[in-house]
Amino acid sequence: MERHAKKYLVYAREEEKQKTLHVSLCSRTRTEKEADQSGDFKELGEGQVPLTLAMRNDLYHAYWLTTKGEGEYLKLLVTRWPIENLHGYKALSVLPFDNVAMTFQTYKRDSLWGNPFVCVKRFGTVDTTAKSVVVDGTTYTYDLCPVKDVINLFEKPEGTLKIHRREHPLAGAEQTAKAFLALLKEQQKAEK
Repeated sequence: MERHAKKYLVYAREEEKQKTLHVSLCSRTRTEKEADQSGDFKELGEGQVPLTLAMRNDLYHAYWLTTKGEGEYLKLLVTRWPIENLHGYKALSVLPFDNVAMTFQTYKRDSLWGNPFVCVKRFGTVDTTAKSVVVDGTTYTYDLCPVKDVINLFEKPEGTLKIHRREHPLAGAEQTAKAFLALLKEQQKAEK
């Protein structure tokens, strides 16, 4: 079985009369100019490493997201950084483990409800006083969710409440869910 790894180009240039490097990332193998013209180019700033490399050792954090009138179906936000550090973040990839944040739809915080591992494309304002955050253009209030509760959701994705479902909540993402659960359990074990 042949695997195709995604290739990244990293461009670095030294600014005149400065000791820092300006670093950029392109997710396809092409020239810097072609990547810039196509929009397939991510500025990383001065002296930074690509986020996917930088966040590999970061711990997962989880938050319940609610909007007015949302009722029984709540979003679970799982991030690699505390929520207060996410203002202005933009996704680098459509792959869940290559991003800083992803969401899951839940039913009454008891079970997962289809369409798992949705990558957050953009964070807006994060107001820690009002406990509000803008995720992909929608304003939510947020509450901390212990990682052990996320583990419970992935160990029992259908939950304990009897509800009718059209399909298993992790349909099509079973292997990704197993890997994610293993990462969460490893983190929980290390925190003890």
